[in-house]
Amino acid sequence: MTYHIVTLSNYLEQNTEERTTEILSSFSCPDNQDIENFLKNNAVSFSKQGIAQTHLVSTLHNGENIILGYFALTLKAFSFRDHRLSINRLLSPLTIRSAMP
Repeated sequence: MTYHIVTLSNYLEQNTEERTTEILSSFSCPDNQDIENFLKNNAVSFSKQGIAQTHLVSTLHNGENIILGYFALTLKAFSFRDHRLSINRLLSPLTIRSAMP
């Protein structure tokens, strides 16, 4: 089975928004309704606004393009109030200390 990853913005360039929404409506994730809801209700508007870039993972099955899953990437800016923070203080919560002496 061959998998393809295509950005949602490419779907929007090649299809009308209505057709893209129809394609997305075929996606189902019964184990996590939030995942299904994002793709069906927010992904198009987030892509058009530049909030998130959604990538669809699909395959061809019986001549039909089937969406298997997706991932969405977004940027988040961090704001630091204390400009005196050192790199060591920033990384200290990320440091994993060994339990061995």
